[in-house]
Amino acid sequence: MSLLPSASVLQKTLYSALPDFASIAWVEQVGSTNVNLMQEVRSTQSAMGRPALLGAHTQTSGRGRAGRRWQDTPGSTLMFSCAYDVFVPPARLPMLAPVVGIVACEQLRKVAGPAVQDRLLMKWPNDILYDQAKLSGLLVESTGRCNANRSTIMWLSLAWG
Repeated sequence: MSLLPSASVLQKTLYSALPDFASIAWVEQVGSTNVNLMQEVRSTQSAMGRPALLGAHTQTSGRGRAGRRWQDTPGSTLMFSCAYDVFVPPARLPMLAPVVGIVACEQLRKVAGPAVQDRLLMKWPNDILYDQAKLSGLLVESTGRCNANRSTIMWLSLAWG
């Protein structure tokens, strides 16, 4: 039994909560949100605006840092990827994941409030911990375009419940 709202409810909620996103999709199952979103961004026929978000209740081929397999329990994990156009020199891209992780952790602390904020920690280079257990992993990948409009896909998974 899923602990999450339906995919259509999540998609509608996200459109309301993220008005600056040009594209938002949430599905029940996908191989990898990062791979699918990266393919869409790389497609020369794609009219997808950015920022874009693709989320799924379940990933069958999710992966983490260094190609490790990311496993989730169906209906209990929020898996999503976001595509942004970033304008930083390629040499600085490796620092993007830790910076995004720190910002995500700080935002979670604000939402969680004082009672639990000290239980949320950033573990270098790309994990967020809650009570010393992994709550989230972040994976940042670039499309590798060699122009000013370099697109970067950020993948974030959050355990639910």
